[in-house]
Amino acid sequence: MQKLGPSAGASASDQATRRVGRRGFTLIELLIVVVVLGILGLIAVPRIGRQVSESKIRQAASVVAGDLEQAVSLAARSRRPLVIRCDCANRTLLLRDRGVADSVRLRRSFNVGSGLEVSTMTLTPDSVVVFPNGILSDTLAVRLDGPDGYTRTVTLSRAGRVRVVAP
Repeated sequence: MQKLGPSAGASASDQATRRVGRRGFTLIELLIVVVVLGILGLIAVPRIGRQVSESKIRQAASVVAGDLEQAVSLAARSRRPLVIRCDCANRTLLLRDRGVADSVRLRRSFNVGSGLEVSTMTLTPDSVVVFPNGILSDTLAVRLDGPDGYTRTVTLSRAGRVRVVAP
């Protein structure tokens, strides 16, 4: 007795044609893949956005730390006291000579478009004097806040040591 099936009576070339014709994906299979990838993308986008925002705050804190180290070094090199202050309303860090009102040595902006965007910037106390021997008039803390609540604080001790800390 002979088995009858879908290929019974079909020639070898017909069977090869059927196998070749089945290569590829159906429209339903492609739609399912697109929907799954879309759902995964919707899950990942908020996390990626938060990581980008946190990265900007970390980068801004690193720049502030470098600027504070530069202030201590510049005071020693120029043998003049320098003042570190903040125009916090405009999110700008200023470094200037203590005795001269118009001498701005460094102006760093943390506004939108500067590449170092922060939501708020707070300097505690309002200004600090850096003496040529590397000693500061007071301990300084610069707090940088991001739009999603992520915060970094850069501290400068009276001895001139800079640290970036998470509150």
